[in-house]
Amino acid sequence: AQLHELFPIVPLVGNITVGVGVLSYAGQLNLTIVTDPEACPDVDIFARGVQTSLDGLTASLADGPGTGWVGSGRGR
Repeated sequence: AQLHELFPIVPLVGNITVGVGVLSYAGQLNLTIVTDPEACPDVDIFARGVQTSLDGLTASLADGPGTGWVGSGRGR
């Protein structure tokens, strides 16, 4: 049987409240975010930020090689 997709499983242990796993396989990039909902009630903000960053990266790849990706501009 052919394996089509893999998704990382990220355990939360001890005082770790957010776990992020990223795995590239067979032309796909799969990302998993696991949280303790009591400790991280606003994880949706983090997830939207990750999605926005990945969307920007995807858009930059559509522009062709060497165009670069500048992200949100924060922290500059």
